[in-house]
Amino acid sequence: MTAAPLFSVITPVYNPPVDVLEETVRSVLAQRFRDWELILVDDCSPNPAVRDVLRGLAASDERIRLIERETNGHIVAASNDGIDAARGEFIALLDHDDLLVPRSLMAMSRAIAANPDVDYLYSDERLVNQDGSPRGDFVKPAWSPERLRGQMYTCHLSVLRTSVVREVGGFHEGFDGSQDHDLVLRVTERARRVVHVPRVLYKWRAVPGSVVMDPQAKPYAWEAGLKAVQAHLDRVGAEATADFGVRTGVYELNRRLSDAVRLSVVIPTRGTEGLVWGERRCFVVEAVRSVLEQGGHDNIEVVVVHDTSTPQRVLRELRHVAGEALRLVPYEKSTSL
Repeated sequence: MTAAPLFSVITPVYNPPVDVLEETVRSVLAQRFRDWELILVDDCSPNPAVRDVLRGLAASDERIRLIERETNGHIVAASNDGIDAARGEFIALLDHDDLLVPRSLMAMSRAIAANPDVDYLYSDERLVNQDGSPRGDFVKPAWSPERLRGQMYTCHLSVLRTSVVREVGGFHEGFDGSQDHDLVLRVTERARRVVHVPRVLYKWRAVPGSVVMDPQAKPYAWEAGLKAVQAHLDRVGAEATADFGVRTGVYELNRRLSDAVRLSVVIPTRGTEGLVWGERRCFVVEAVRSVLEQGGHDNIEVVVVHDTSTPQRVLRELRHVAGEALRLVPYEKSTSL
């Protein structure tokens, strides 16, 4: 480990099973990339065996640092203690009962070398049972700010540039259960580059009481996530409100389009007609009528690109329905519409 390692792995600890905690730490010690420090923050665990094990681990390797809190401050306070103590250029977040794979930090270091301006990296992850057997992989899509607003899909393994984490104020109180979603939203608002490392680098353990086992186990986390998404929308000036989605952990955005924004709706046609519920109708006329009556926005222009064979009576009816909102553009080439 160098004086300023590339990675500070931060693990807040609160009363996990001792054998599980030891396995988590062993997964860091097994890293093929060696330039790291592990910061264990004990959040005043009531089981004295936990603190004894932590002290033994810290004494066994100079790269392991232990912070012992005198009061229980919950995950945000404990994680911020780790951020304050971090000496690494990047912070990697590891829960006290999860596992890194041996190549995790090596893969991240190579991605950083290939993208020197990266401020946030995330990987794919594997859900595992308590005994370590696999439940399934979460193979993630490329970086999408819009998807992050609807779901904390980047999750594990998250690696963030330490300076940016500190610039945005670390973890914020009031978001327990979705504190990582809130932090990543704030970091990516100013990140120069976000990189997806498409490899399984993290094992997320399914334990009783976790959202992996029961999505309804932590309803407060879903509520905190909604709060985080709305705060993000407000910060970036998005005209939208966030709401709970169709399932736990998912959110939907209800967007508002400013009246000052002019919307152009382009419809190609040759004036085709047909029977609709037993009544003969012109399809383009009904389409234009629905846009103007049901579109939900007043500042609209309708651009109808019409084949020259379009009947004049259809064009007259369009002018009658749309008035000044209509633009007619003749199309003289052959068409299959």
